[in-house]
Amino acid sequence: MTLQDPLVGAEVDHRYTIRARVARGGMATVYRAHDSKLDRSVAVKLMHPHLSEQPQFVERFHKEALAAARISDPHAVSVFDQGVWDTPRGQQAYLVMELITGPDLRTELLRLGSLRLADALSVTEQVLSALAAAHNAGIIHRDIKPENVMLMQPIRPHEDPSDGQIVAKVTDFGLARAVSGATTSSLGMGTVGYVAPEIITQGRALPASDVYSTGIMLYELLSGRLPFEGETPISTAYMHVNAPMKRLTELADWIPDALDSLIGYFTAKNPEDRPTDAGAALSVLRRSLRSLTPSILAHRIPTDPRATTANTASAPTQRTQQESLSGISDADPHHDDHAPTSENNAKDGSSAAADPRAAVNPRSDDAQANTLSATQLMNKAHADAHHAQLRAQLGITDGQDRRETRVHRSALRSTSKAASTRSSHKRHAVIFICLFLLVLGVAGSLAWYFLAGPGKAVTVPHVNGQAYTQALSTLADAHLNATKSESYSDTVAQGIVISSTPEEGSRARVNSRITLTVSKGIERVSVPDFSGLSEDDALAAAKKAKLTPIIEREYSEDVSEGLVAKQSSEAGTSLDHDSNIVVTISKGREPLPIPDLTGKSQSEAEAAATQAGFAPHVTEDFSDSIPKGQVIEQKPTDGTGFRGDTLTLVVSKGPELARVPDVFGKQKQEALTILSDAGFKVKVNTFLGGVFGTVRSQDPAAGSMVPVGSTITITVV
Repeated sequence: MTLQDPLVGAEVDHRYTIRARVARGGMATVYRAHDSKLDRSVAVKLMHPHLSEQPQFVERFHKEALAAARISDPHAVSVFDQGVWDTPRGQQAYLVMELITGPDLRTELLRLGSLRLADALSVTEQVLSALAAAHNAGIIHRDIKPENVMLMQPIRPHEDPSDGQIVAKVTDFGLARAVSGATTSSLGMGTVGYVAPEIITQGRALPASDVYSTGIMLYELLSGRLPFEGETPISTAYMHVNAPMKRLTELADWIPDALDSLIGYFTAKNPEDRPTDAGAALSVLRRSLRSLTPSILAHRIPTDPRATTANTASAPTQRTQQESLSGISDADPHHDDHAPTSENNAKDGSSAAADPRAAVNPRSDDAQANTLSATQLMNKAHADAHHAQLRAQLGITDGQDRRETRVHRSALRSTSKAASTRSSHKRHAVIFICLFLLVLGVAGSLAWYFLAGPGKAVTVPHVNGQAYTQALSTLADAHLNATKSESYSDTVAQGIVISSTPEEGSRARVNSRITLTVSKGIERVSVPDFSGLSEDDALAAAKKAKLTPIIEREYSEDVSEGLVAKQSSEAGTSLDHDSNIVVTISKGREPLPIPDLTGKSQSEAEAAATQAGFAPHVTEDFSDSIPKGQVIEQKPTDGTGFRGDTLTLVVSKGPELARVPDVFGKQKQEALTILSDAGFKVKVNTFLGGVFGTVRSQDPAAGSMVPVGSTITITVV
């Protein structure tokens, strides 16, 4: 419903026309407005005029704009503009933000009770995406919770979990700080149900602190309740620092161990045991998602939404969609929305509420109480209550107990005196009684040893999926010690407990050692150098290096047949074990068919020989039948060869020429001899019978260059 407001219809800086007031809170009022320049609907957040005079509120307002503007991610609510607007009521700082019309995540969680695995993990993935962009920009959000996650539309729980219908956006960067200066002095800067231990104990926020809050929120989305809920904010903070987190498998045994391990990794007490930032957490989440089947993702832990409402410690009152969008609440207008007040402190009944770190190390006059953990104190209280209940059931009071003790002691003294006066023939009965009492004493000692003393057996607690430091604390609470053993794992993240020996649920003596097998993450191996190895040796080397070889074969001009010619990853490269590596085995030199180049011109023949993979070598020879410049013959003539082999081409120089000798005036026989010796054929014509036998003419003429073997005609007279 549209709220009446005198600013409706006004233009902010002649650009943003206010259409309706949608929410009013302690710091600011949020309006739906129209951006006339870009023709779009936006949300305009106007700080109250009286707060503009207080620097701390203006600084926070300005900080929200700067922080959000530096973040570029589709899952972070965008801030488009900021400025100061002069109004009749005074100057008002304003932000122009992306308008989100859907509900916040808290509204949906209150409506549904809990979410399916697919929906919860989808929202968490999108939140981590926005936080990764923030962390890359040097910004820590510091207040991740369902109220600060907006949805583009309500969740449809009966839709296909894989339909991708949920679009989430992170808002309210009013508490964001730069990574280099992310310190705080109180729990007011953040919400105690989601605050990381290092913020409580050291007053400093890290990128890993946002990962912790996201892990807590994921637990709540799946179970419908927070993992740590104390009666006061201080007790809740104490639980964040000291109490182990209850596993989801205790609520639903079908929950995959990988999911419990993921939450345990995100919510490790020590920030060094968590992903360093949201980007690293996002990679781990996506890797875990690959191991979950669609049928598991469609499940949810049944939860009554009314119980969820009753157990929600983070939101005493539900914020509207618009209040979530703008990051405001109906707090005292003269105080920061998230800052602690004296009224809140008074509710704790102790001045310790003013400093939450005081709750982490409470003081007591009882020295023993100072050394006990919260779990040990709780166990002791349960034991005392159980003992008192048994005494009440038997009708034994403290006074009656003392009277029965005195009567028993008096009876023993009387029995002793009577025994001393009896006759000697009954002494064996006394001896028997003494032996019986001795046996009872030994039995009692043994019973004490095994039931309450050092031999007492306790149940090995569930530590699989916990960070190693968290598992140590869990075992210590059960009066057990730990021995660390490390092992690689393809499914369990580094630093998370894979298994325990003895197994969880089995019995072990107090103070005995439990071997915790802790994941070293996926094993990485170094790629060996396969060059020059035979196929069998290459297979053996790959197997020894824990790699999966894939054999391929190809011709090689440089590597002999049967040896490794190349490998897909260079030697020394680091790969996940069982990764595929392609090893190429040489088939030797490639055989090539020899082309027929006879009759081709020299240039054509050389080009064809090169293209076929051979090295052409040209020689020349005379030919009476093959024109000059054409290939007369080649060597070798046919068959196959290898790339780079020489192919000899014999190119025609045309017919061989010789100079015609001069035989004019020679006698016929001499002329025949001279011409024959010069390589010519001779045709003799006689004139007047050739009586004189003398050559009087020749054709071709003497000195002419004619092909060898040509016919020379001589005329003899």
